[in-house]
Amino acid sequence: MAHWRRLLPVARGFPRVGRESCSPGRSSDVKRPLIVSWAVLACTLFFLAMPGRVSALDVQYIEYKPYYYTDASGQPRGMLLEKAPAAFKAAKVDAVFSSMPSGRILSAMRSDAQVASIGWFKTAEREQFARFSLPIYVNKPQVAVFPIQRAARFEPYSTLRAILRNSGLVMGVVAGHSEGEYVDGLRRSKPRHVAEIAAEEANLVRMLAAGRVDFILLSPEEVDEQLAGAGYSRADFATKPLYDIPAGNARYIMYSLSVPQEIVAAVDAAIRAQTGQ
Repeated sequence: MAHWRRLLPVARGFPRVGRESCSPGRSSDVKRPLIVSWAVLACTLFFLAMPGRVSALDVQYIEYKPYYYTDASGQPRGMLLEKAPAAFKAAKVDAVFSSMPSGRILSAMRSDAQVASIGWFKTAEREQFARFSLPIYVNKPQVAVFPIQRAARFEPYSTLRAILRNSGLVMGVVAGHSEGEYVDGLRRSKPRHVAEIAAEEANLVRMLAAGRVDFILLSPEEVDEQLAGAGYSRADFATKPLYDIPAGNARYIMYSLSVPQEIVAAVDAAIRAQTGQ
């Protein structure tokens, strides 16, 4: 409706037109071509201002290197923010990118706002209030990350299930974030060994370094950036592959249900052309 309100003052300057003026062949006054032209223009403006149409789509992202972040000059950067604009452009969608905390993004998804967000995992819970694009990226399998001085405590275990069941070690996760269906299922089954933190990833890394949680999960391509972003040296931390974690999680563009399906389909067509899916 916001776009309709902006157009309404212009529309008031037009001659009054009835509904039939929007249909070809209904005007009986062929001697007044100027008024007919105004009527056609008014109908066109009304169509463009109809609810459901999007002139510019708000595309939000969290600060999470290396996928998406804001650089020192205030510009969006990251490996996925370099790919996504091309898909929106090919779909003829004017995307406006903005940084937002994950909790506020999820709140916007549940509202009537027409928003999208880059790089989310698709889960059954999220599909209740959002729709998803085709995959735009597939991560490498996650690894356990922990301070190097605790490495001996992880040596007996080769799977995440065994760590959560037998070790007494506590895994830290960001509240509201998904780690993929398999890991999320283990989180629900072993809640005493999982600490959910209402913060972003950099704060979770700081809690790991301070000993408030014993380990976190990251994809290998994230480890260096996340540790450096929180102010720590990679040499102070170790990683361990966990053989029960499935092949990497797919990341998607997530849309609120208010975003028209034709926009989702157009962006999917662009993704398909780019990736060969």
